[in-house]
Amino acid sequence: MSIKLVSKFGIATLSALAIAGCGGTVGGPGGGAANVQRIAFTTNRDGNTEIYVMDLDGTNQTNLTENGQIDTDPSWNTGKTKILFTTNRDGNNEIYMMDADGSDQVRLTNNAASDADPCWSPGGGQIVFRSDRDGNDEIYKMDANGTNVVRLTTNGADEDDPHWSPDGDEILFTSDRDGNDEIYKMDNTGANQLRLTNDGATDAAAKWSPDGSQIVFYTSRHSDDEIYVMNADGSSQTRLTYSEENDEVPGWAGSLIVFSSSRDGNDEIYIMDKTGLNQTRLTVNTGGTNSNPTFGR
Repeated sequence: MSIKLVSKFGIATLSALAIAGCGGTVGGPGGGAANVQRIAFTTNRDGNTEIYVMDLDGTNQTNLTENGQIDTDPSWNTGKTKILFTTNRDGNNEIYMMDADGSDQVRLTNNAASDADPCWSPGGGQIVFRSDRDGNDEIYKMDANGTNVVRLTTNGADEDDPHWSPDGDEILFTSDRDGNDEIYKMDNTGANQLRLTNDGATDAAAKWSPDGSQIVFYTSRHSDDEIYVMNADGSSQTRLTYSEENDEVPGWAGSLIVFSSSRDGNDEIYIMDKTGLNQTRLTVNTGGTNSNPTFGR
């Protein structure tokens, strides 16, 4: 059996048998460029949640973390030589960094709280993340080596899913400060916090497009979770997916969008045009879940 992949490179056909979630080029051993466009994602196909990478067409799926604990929330740096991730290997959620081939895994945060959802700044000098170190989930930033932690939000509600804008000036995040999860943006200093969505449903996991003009997110405003896109100011909210199951955690892959969907019975990774056309399944793994795809900038 074969499936058709429509990408910005044209149309290619790949064997389904060969396929078994913050671009550029992926780094090889030691961080050197391998000139391969890749997606990082999480999967529990090996019995626990690990971080994998695969090519843009779904081939060459490789386990990077190979750890007996939970590893999730992958985020590429701009040059795609490093990946941030969250792991509970030390007894609680902490943020780690590794090379693009899975080597040199280094811990960046170290406290008794939960630190998660890391995202690189465009220049790679800082990392935004969420932490409950002060009692509830808030958004923080730190230098790329884990030092100089600064709290950006100060709210009694929970805030998560931070994502840096391509120009580095603003940060998207999700907050339930108004009673339900909505999407906000703020300056990279924490100032000028502005609500972008306003409905009674959950709106979450927002990501900037590579040029900063659009934002992709998922919402529960229908009977299930669906993928939407909107302008950077929150206007022109447009539905992209219409499956009868959950479509969630979208991210940009250049001019394409990657996302997770349970439409085939379990969570798998899909890719589509930014208009919602040509939705194509990339992972085929009926024994587990595949989620949190990220291609980088």
